Amino acid sequence: MEYDVAITGLINELKPYKVIVNDSIKGIAFIYNIGGKKFLNATIYSKVYIAALNQNAKSLSIICLSEHFTARYIKSTKALKEAIGFHYRTRPMPMYDDWFVLKNLQRVK
Repeated sequence: MEYDVAITGLINELKPYKVIVNDSIKGIAFIYNIGGKKFLNATIYSKVYIAALNQNAKSLSIICLSEHFTARYIKSTKALKEAIGFHYRTRPMPMYDDWFVLKNLQRVK
């Protein structure tokens, strides 16, 4: 399924990276389940982000994988899933981009 994604809040720290417009991050995304973990494949303002989703009862964290988490040339969804699965099976610590991390997001009603 394809999802429309909109994250809104006080996220002024991301304005220099031109990821947000006004107070929101908007884009489209797909969610994959690879090796028992959830991953988000999101396109936000023409850039593609691959992120691990960590969710519990109270919050959601979105942690982007590093651009160079694989040396493979990704040509398809299947190849992307295989590369992510291989990365998580073989690395003691997954490679994340520290500059674009959304931790402990909470729903406000």
